[in-house]
Amino acid sequence: MTPIDALLGLVGRQIGLSDWLVIDLDRLDLYARAVGPQPVDPVPPFLLLSLLPHLLARVSLPAGNPRATINYGLDRVEARASVAAGERVRARAFLDGVEAIGESVQMRRRAIVEKETGEPALEAITITRLVY
Repeated sequence: MTPIDALLGLVGRQIGLSDWLVIDLDRLDLYARAVGPQPVDPVPPFLLLSLLPHLLARVSLPAGNPRATINYGLDRVEARASVAAGERVRARAFLDGVEAIGESVQMRRRAIVEKETGEPALEAITITRLVY
């Protein structure tokens, strides 16, 4: 079975959950140093968005061994609820689409960053290209 065949079987399904991540003051301080002074409560939505590659890297897929994995961009981003400093978040990932492009496979994943209450804080459609 090829990687695209394995991925096609997962389209429309939840593909995993990341581990919980605490949005602690050290992380907020690093973010503020990178982008300039920001209010820390509630947590800036762009900080949550910047955590998606880290959170989604912990969601395994039957993608074989690509030579390269390229974060190709975002299709849609929606901030839904505020997150307070000190809260924990995780990403719930769904595979929305898979497309063969030459020797590559392009995936569309819907990632929902959720709080411990289960309330979605941020939703984004990510586009990732796997090069074989």
